[in-house]
Amino acid sequence: QGQEQQALEDIEAALALDPDAVDASILKGDILANQSRVDLPGAIAAYTHALSAEPDNPDALEKRCKRCKTYQQNQDWNQAEQDCSQLLSIQPNNALIYDRRGDIRSAQKNYEAAIEDYTKAIQINENNGNAAANRSIYYSRGTAYGEIGDPEKGLADYERFRAPTL
Repeated sequence: QGQEQQALEDIEAALALDPDAVDASILKGDILANQSRVDLPGAIAAYTHALSAEPDNPDALEKRCKRCKTYQQNQDWNQAEQDCSQLLSIQPNNALIYDRRGDIRSAQKNYEAAIEDYTKAIQINENNGNAAANRSIYYSRGTAYGEIGDPEKGLADYERFRAPTL
């Protein structure tokens, strides 16, 4: 914890000299989101600062993805879903983002929309020759099917999840 605190103090000193130091803001967010005493609101603020300082920077996608994950960890579902949707407008064939948004929508009990996202993630992975990445997505989609009262589809997805290879 001492190293984390020293790193945060150094980052604050760098930001005092250059408030728009995007790399410092991102590093601050990473430390706050992952330190032993997690500060998710602080991490979100740091990522938001980095995004606002350089909104057109090519690395903005990574920053928004980190912020989305942090919103998700903080159970700020609406903000997390909004970030995922913005990410998908930039990268419409990113299975990981569809999977994450499916998890977020499932947490909001919006199971039909979650199923759509999980299905899209599965299709993208299959089209990219990465069907093995679908195991956990099948589990999540199976759970969502169960929640909407479709146990047959849910069980079929659980069987896909349990299959040794896809």
